[in-house]
Amino acid sequence: FMYYRFDSGLSYTAVPLTPMGGNDFEVLLPAPAPGDEPEFYFTAQGDGGAVVNLPAGAPGSVYSFEVAILETLFSDNFQTNQGWTVVNEALEDGAWERGVPAGDGDRGDPTQDADGSGSCYLTDNVAGNSDVDGGPTRLISPAIDLSTGTAEVSYWRWFGQTGFATDDDWVVEVTNNGGASWVELERISNNHNA
Repeated sequence: FMYYRFDSGLSYTAVPLTPMGGNDFEVLLPAPAPGDEPEFYFTAQGDGGAVVNLPAGAPGSVYSFEVAILETLFSDNFQTNQGWTVVNEALEDGAWERGVPAGDGDRGDPTQDADGSGSCYLTDNVAGNSDVDGGPTRLISPAIDLSTGTAEVSYWRWFGQTGFATDDDWVVEVTNNGGASWVELERISNNHNA
């Protein structure tokens, strides 16, 4: 059984688990409301009659989580200008630019954008000799207010250096003080796309 409650002041409700095959089971619960803090634990009885709790100390020790509403604060498929800026330092070629991918992929460049909408940001968006020389070139988002709650950042990226210079890095950083200092979120030093 699974025992659950949506608030620590309530009694637990027992719900049987439905076998799904193998070692998988399913249980359907009513939807909790934002701000609820569900608690739950499991019990199982073996063939010899012994009862096992998960976690081991249940119901004194239980699993819990907080229910929240995900709110998208900023989303951009790059079909229009939403305020991104490009900053180049000692760049000879390959600045970030918004557009439809122009390359044919032979230099590790993408042949289309990730979501199929058409445009994306690329470095040196030309067919043929398309890479970053010198640099760095930085693509900076518009300011996004993340002062309330917990934030999650997600994005598609394509980073390729196949058969050519492999000394470039892909670096993603965030700042909470207008760019006075930065915290690194991701660094890639070889071919990768996701």
